Amino acid sequence: MGRRPCCAKQGLNRGAWSAREDKILTNYIKIHGEGKWRDLPQRAGLKRCGKSCRLRWLNYLRPDIKRGNISPEEEELIIRLHKLLGNRWSLIAGRLPGRTDNEIKNYWNTNLSKRVVGDKNHDINKQCSMESNPGTKPETQQPVIRTKAVRCTKACYIRTRIKKSLMNVRLWWMEIRCRCSLRACLSHVLMIIKIFQFLEMIIVIKPSMKTP
Repeated sequence: MGRRPCCAKQGLNRGAWSAREDKILTNYIKIHGEGKWRDLPQRAGLKRCGKSCRLRWLNYLRPDIKRGNISPEEEELIIRLHKLLGNRWSLIAGRLPGRTDNEIKNYWNTNLSKRVVGDKNHDINKQCSMESNPGTKPETQQPVIRTKAVRCTKACYIRTRIKKSLMNVRLWWMEIRCRCSLRACLSHVLMIIKIFQFLEMIIVIKPSMKTP
């Protein structure tokens, strides 16, 4: 079962609100307060939908609504909040006193969304140009300090042997997991123990470093 409609939608006024209707709605809310929007049109004597009365009050008739253009500081705040919250306009409006969620949504769709997309495209084009021209260095790049290299043939040889041994251990372990026979497992475990003993002997020996 869905939500029942607030009214029958028949015989109701549609379109722009008149000054008389605004005055009736404002006087009624001043006396009775906000809320109970389903029953408000009938009690106030308005031929309007309850949803229409609620939106008219929240977006146009509230006394604490901030009029005028959105400032640059508010624009930056909206952009930052949109990155965090997405299209949750009511939450964004809650952090901008006097601004309505409808106003912020319309301003985002007409102005800020195009600017944000333009900034993203500019950053992407800049990054692509830097990748296509690796010779160009950005202004903020720090100079690279190059040190004199030291040749170490024996240590590099031992390092490669250790890497190969570890790869073999990994392959043998995968083969053990694939095979389920106890005899194969024992033989491979003994082989792994021998390899680790060999690696311990290599690590204990200190490689001699040769400088050019």
